[in-house]
Amino acid sequence: MNRSGAVPPPQSKHGGGGTAPLPSALSNDWEISMPVTSNHWKEIVWNLNLGRSPMKMLMRFCQVAVVLGLAAARAADVAPADASAWSLKDWKGAIVLPAGNYRGPEKGLHLEKDCHVIVSPGTLIKDAQFGGGGAKWKVDGSLFRKVSISGDMGERLEAKDSAFEECSFSKGGGWFVAYWSTRWIFENCVFSKKFFPSKWHVGDYSVCATDCTFYDLTMPKIGYKDDPSGEAQSKELKFEHCRFVKCELPESALAATIDCVFEDCQFTTQDKPNWTKAKKPIVVNVFLAAARTKPPKSYSNGPLQVNFQTAAPAQRAGSTLAVTHTGAGLHYPAILGTGPVAVLGDGEQHAVAKTEPAAAPVIPAAAAAGSYVGRWSIHFTDNSVRTYDIGARGEVLFIEENKHGQLRRSPDGIILELGDGRLERLKFSGTIVSVDRFESKATFPANPPMLSGTGTLVNEVAAAPTQTTATTPLAASSSAAGRLAAAAQTQYNQSISAAGQGYLRELNSALQGAMRSGDLDDANAIKAAMDQIKSGQVTSLKFKSAYANTARTRYEQAVSVALQQYARDLEAAQKEALSAGNLDEANAINATRKQMERR
Repeated sequence: MNRSGAVPPPQSKHGGGGTAPLPSALSNDWEISMPVTSNHWKEIVWNLNLGRSPMKMLMRFCQVAVVLGLAAARAADVAPADASAWSLKDWKGAIVLPAGNYRGPEKGLHLEKDCHVIVSPGTLIKDAQFGGGGAKWKVDGSLFRKVSISGDMGERLEAKDSAFEECSFSKGGGWFVAYWSTRWIFENCVFSKKFFPSKWHVGDYSVCATDCTFYDLTMPKIGYKDDPSGEAQSKELKFEHCRFVKCELPESALAATIDCVFEDCQFTTQDKPNWTKAKKPIVVNVFLAAARTKPPKSYSNGPLQVNFQTAAPAQRAGSTLAVTHTGAGLHYPAILGTGPVAVLGDGEQHAVAKTEPAAAPVIPAAAAAGSYVGRWSIHFTDNSVRTYDIGARGEVLFIEENKHGQLRRSPDGIILELGDGRLERLKFSGTIVSVDRFESKATFPANPPMLSGTGTLVNEVAAAPTQTTATTPLAASSSAAGRLAAAAQTQYNQSISAAGQGYLRELNSALQGAMRSGDLDDANAIKAAMDQIKSGQVTSLKFKSAYANTARTRYEQAVSVALQQYARDLEAAQKEALSAGNLDEANAINATRKQMERR
């Protein structure tokens, strides 16, 4: 209901997280995601006649009519999205933010209900405030700095492979439902300094973080409602296989963790949640990294059992992103923030884009970059052979048929829809892939596959180019100058490696695009450049593809910025050596700096 007394739509009994929703008119976030069938009308009538008074029935029927009207209006509206809608003050419909560097306007941006925002990989957003009612976000491979996102009931944010430095997420507005009024889903992300409000209730927030890392922040105190054992560690509230570094965790937040690792963290019990409503035990296994102090003792608080242990969990915990944390914040080498900065919402008109955006590709989170990218030759049990070219974003090109598809993650594994109603499930293990083909979506995964196959990786995309790495390693030294120089060299090599990985992945995608369009000349040029990079050569090839040329420019900029930063860091190390009176070490560092400056 609305905290001012108005009556909102009832809460869905099915919740979220990929389960089947109630009819659109009855969903807990007013999501119009499917046509209303005769069965839906039966459920609507059933809901209207649950012993309600005629006045309440009339009010409820009006709500249903309004929502169904919105559904019809949306179904009839097929206008294309405006590519520049992100530059307008009010965001509506589909907003696609291309890769680039952005900052917020002096005043915050307003997002209308059901505004869909897709943030493309390689995007930096800083100093921005987003508010409004019930927007839907998809964030991929991006960096947010000092950004706040707030939304009313129905707000949903899904982020993966992204970093958030001093960012906050919150629910606004007065509308709410019994549970999970807003949803926030994070996968393989990194956070520092800020997160969610210091205290909130499960009626307002559903928060799920998987394989994430948290630095220097205080986790919120969580208010539970009916049965904490059905709320904490559920699909709507969990922190699974995460890593916490120098964080403070109240007991209510700790109870929502699953097999997480904690390093130099503090655990408090001052929030005193009421665990007596729990209908079953809540077991929390706290894995402690090497700590300077003696680990706390395991304890029980009613149904809550907290087990502190120094052994590592069976699975990896924390993000795999090449993001480093320093006193100054987060450093994401793949997103250096160079080039011009565009101002969001700097336009004068209102955004009018109205179509639903296409679903962003969902890449197998369990597969690290490079473990599935490349060309795979797959032999099936009917003696047929197919060749799959798989790109860094999970895009698939079928070489023999000149068709393409997209890998997606599902609860039943990594799937690939073939476009003829059939689908395949793929399992990657090193350089081997196994494939099961199913007759249709309806038969997956209950029925056995109609066909199976096994494949091998025959053409792997190299991890990174090597021509710009530091060719003159600095001599190991325990002095302050030596430590500074060594840290500078490590940071430089990490930046170059990340830039190179991104460049090769983008060239691989451009290669597949050229092959799909039949442009053999451009495909050969892109392939030649990739081969040169893998062998450590400096390539100066240009391409017809604007995407490939943009990737080259982005890579060259990343290398240039990394070189400049390395030179500055070495200069600081050199000054430290001179201050300590160590002329030999200063000369050695200076020689390396001069070498890098000549590149």
